[in-house]
Amino acid sequence: MPLMQSVVVGIDFSPASVSALAHAARLATAAGARLHAVHALGGAVAGDPGLPGRWEQFRRPVAGAAGVALEVLAGPGHSVLEDAIRRHGADLLVLGARGEGGAHVGLGTLASRCIRSLPVDVLVVRDDRAGTFRTVAAGIDFSEASRRALAWAEYIARRDAARLYAVHVVPALDGSRETQARLAAEFGPALDEFVAGTVPAEGIGVRREVFPYTGHRSGLIEFCAVVDADLLVIGTRGRGNLREALLGSTAEKALEHSTCAVLAVKPPTG
Repeated sequence: MPLMQSVVVGIDFSPASVSALAHAARLATAAGARLHAVHALGGAVAGDPGLPGRWEQFRRPVAGAAGVALEVLAGPGHSVLEDAIRRHGADLLVLGARGEGGAHVGLGTLASRCIRSLPVDVLVVRDDRAGTFRTVAAGIDFSEASRRALAWAEYIARRDAARLYAVHVVPALDGSRETQARLAAEFGPALDEFVAGTVPAEGIGVRREVFPYTGHRSGLIEFCAVVDADLLVIGTRGRGNLREALLGSTAEKALEHSTCAVLAVKPPTG
């Protein structure tokens, strides 16, 4: 299971942050991790005096959030979250997609920036799914980051009794049965070996899919639509020497086109 001792959840009181709090509380409780809720004031210099009461009402219906205090800090969201992650030694950041009034495509500016620049795994959830996940897809490109992604996906799918797919997307000129059969024969054995070397033998069953994709958007998002996945787990390249790192074309497209929850996993350290 992924190491998880401390979880930070960003709260902006939007419907999506209700889901974020629910998922953060559920994952933290299961792992025995500490949960820290953080609210950024943005450009304001003082908080709303009614905020404590609003927080109490906000957290009351969320299982596992009864004893969680809300940290209210001045500053832009990204800086406040970065500081909270450092102070609390967080292993995971949970955010709602888009925030107030956002469209249900993509993850939003704050979430995308956090994925690019913060040194922790980031789970971004939608306002229409605060409960357990039903279908989890892990994108596999045979990197060590995607090995961590599959381990995360297996852990969540096992806890939620969800279906789990390990999918390797291959660009293809067509999606014919002949092409599917050829690509499955070419990449299937490597995918089987990768899954067997990552998921414990006593773990849940993993459906392995080599997915030929002929479009220009995200093949992973297209696959999620085909299997009705409500969580996509992907590995990223990490930060490198840049403040805002390039994530790789696969991750970039997934973030831009996502309509489900996304867990972006950083490469192993060391």
